[in-house]
Amino acid sequence: MEIDAIKSKHETLKAWPYNWTTLERGYTDKVLHINLSDNQITEKKLYHRL
Repeated sequence: MEIDAIKSKHETLKAWPYNWTTLERGYTDKVLHINLSDNQITEKKLYHRL
């Protein structure tokens, strides 16, 4: 199977609107949690420094 045929079959199951946050030491102030069983995406705030 050719790569173009494979790419044409891809579909987006869920989208998440990402609001850009500046990086600090390579990290942001949030974590994205993806639950594959329920097809849910949630964003969790980090309150401690990494």
